[in-house]
Amino acid sequence: MKKEYLDTPFGNLINSYAYRTELDDDLVEKALRAHAQKWGGCVSCRYSICHPMADTYSGNIWLLRSCQLGLNQNECTMHERFPD
Repeated sequence: MKKEYLDTPFGNLINSYAYRTELDDDLVEKALRAHAQKWGGCVSCRYSICHPMADTYSGNIWLLRSCQLGLNQNECTMHERFPD
């Protein structure tokens, strides 16, 4: 992971998926960015993290997110895209 991502919301997002998938940070970042280009909302937000129930989810876990700020997607006013 790039040093500038450490201790940031985007770094937390990468770490949450690296932990669940056991992939290295660079692969996780690539996967997150690829999904963010295709999907909007939480999937493209730096404040999202891997949903706590991802281990029991049978679909695409790259689309299953929770908010680090505790916000509901339908009422969110804090959406920020990933850093470049």
